[in-house]
Amino acid sequence: MQGIPEINFKPGQTYRVKPSWSLDTHKIHIVSVIDEDIGMGTCIVYRLFGKYKQWWHYYIESASMVKLYIAFAKEKEKQKVKNEKA
Repeated sequence: MQGIPEINFKPGQTYRVKPSWSLDTHKIHIVSVIDEDIGMGTCIVYRLFGKYKQWWHYYIESASMVKLYIAFAKEKEKQKVKNEKA
């Protein structure tokens, strides 16, 4: 897997992520970016629409974790393309 991408998060942006708690990728919507020093550095508030529980789920994660989830999603997409070609 390649390095973690440098991303400047802004409210309203969307990304494909593969969280560690899910087997699937999800589309997230950035709600807010919290730059206050609360021990975690920059925090991202995002929401995603549930695939099984059909409503919006809101999460707060550190920016580094969200970047890692984005990298996981890109890696999973590469694996999917690679498997389709084989």
